[in-house]
Amino acid sequence: MDLLQGEVDAFMEAQKVVPSASPIAWQNGSPTQVIWQAPVEVEAVQQGTVFFYVNPTLPRRWIFKLSFHRAEIYRLDVKQPMRHSNPAGRPADCPGTILCPEHEHRWRQGLGLNCAWPLENLSDASHERILEVFCERARIDFRPDYSDPASGLQLEIGKERDV
Repeated sequence: MDLLQGEVDAFMEAQKVVPSASPIAWQNGSPTQVIWQAPVEVEAVQQGTVFFYVNPTLPRRWIFKLSFHRAEIYRLDVKQPMRHSNPAGRPADCPGTILCPEHEHRWRQGLGLNCAWPLENLSDASHERILEVFCERARIDFRPDYSDPASGLQLEIGKERDV
């Protein structure tokens, strides 16, 4: 489905809800991937999905995504180290390069999610706080109970070594 800027903008402006009242149930996709996803509704109709990704082997490696009709339209990343060059033809308010580990990608027609904007004052923010910022910026009423992605991880134990 080819999206138009107007319909993406309307979806982003709409009040959305992730309706589940149960806790987030993180899934281990691999040793470097812990994920969770849920439907996103507008006026009780599912129109999108949220997808959260954590790499537990790296500090502060978190991705929060919002899709609309199966197309990713908004993403908030926390990645270190970070250097992102924005493309030619970027919006006027979009910097040429960002170095901020905490940044967002907003969908633009013809550019997709290739443009990033820094998010200031989040360098010490917890995973839960970054989730709150993601929901505020995406206008999502997030109803599941928060659970830290690291709390349910099973650690792999290597071979014992002679001491």
